[in-house]
Amino acid sequence: MHRDILKLKWFWFVVGGILEIILLLLVFRFGVVMGVRKANFNEAWGRNYGRFFGEPRPGFLPGPGGNDLRSAFGNAGVVMSISTSTNTIVIKSNDNNEKTIAIGTSTIMKAGMSSIGIADLHPGDPLVAIGEPGENGEIIAAFIRVFPPNPSSGSGPAMFFRATGTNQ
Repeated sequence: MHRDILKLKWFWFVVGGILEIILLLLVFRFGVVMGVRKANFNEAWGRNYGRFFGEPRPGFLPGPGGNDLRSAFGNAGVVMSISTSTNTIVIKSNDNNEKTIAIGTSTIMKAGMSSIGIADLHPGDPLVAIGEPGENGEIIAAFIRVFPPNPSSGSGPAMFFRATGTNQ
């Protein structure tokens, strides 16, 4: 009797229809999972945006005597501490905020034209880090440029930008 059922066309149409429904449900579930992951990432990034790039100070307009808005990038500063065990550095940014920079295996680090490593950094070195935000508020560096200290106007990259006019 089972062999007779397997020979009927309607049986294979029903089995095929059930398999198609299962496949469509799996594709839909995959889309939901990917959408939730993307939404969670975007929510975490938006929630931590101010920590990544420096929140503006209170007030909309600049106060007397200067601009109260912080740097839009917020990842330029002077090295405060270096941890070779966790491959992170902490910098004091131009707006006096501390920012943690995570250094990965694919991070490119340059001082002038030379490639350097985390062991070549020292507290007080001015640098600019470019990367993407991490889940814990750190910057996951893709590129780090270390600048020579500027003895005439301070050692931070903010002084470099002001002197060259590239951060205006």
